Amino acid sequence: MSAVTKDLLESFQKVLSDLRKAIDEDVFWSWDGRLQAAFVVVHTGHSRVVNDILARSFENRWDIESIQKAPPYVREAVDALVGLRERQFMYTAEPDDGGRTLYGAYWPWANGDLISIRVSFLSTENDRLSQDEQTALLNRTLESNH
Repeated sequence: MSAVTKDLLESFQKVLSDLRKAIDEDVFWSWDGRLQAAFVVVHTGHSRVVNDILARSFENRWDIESIQKAPPYVREAVDALVGLRERQFMYTAEPDDGGRTLYGAYWPWANGDLISIRVSFLSTENDRLSQDEQTALLNRTLESNH
């Protein structure tokens, strides 16, 4: 777990906490095992507040048009999320010294009623966290946000 800096972990926890506090309904973060990400679903009525928090938390916002200019590691993460569609956004922080960066994915559902939000890490290097490391990190973060 030494590869994840304390600053990166604190940023991760802050995004989850800020979203939880700003949404006026019970927000229960879950864990997306496929993507190794914290995951929550909220009603579209929270769209503006969610986007505002994500915009304040991350330096970059990618959409269906701008993603073509994104760094390869961002495009790879978007591909893992099955690509960007209209009204979907990928938010990313600048990479740390180890090449890891925090991301937030904002995915409105096709039915128009719900939004999925995922928060996790990307890596610009080939030294990604192992599944066990990410699981332990996400579980510790989720436990501290109850």
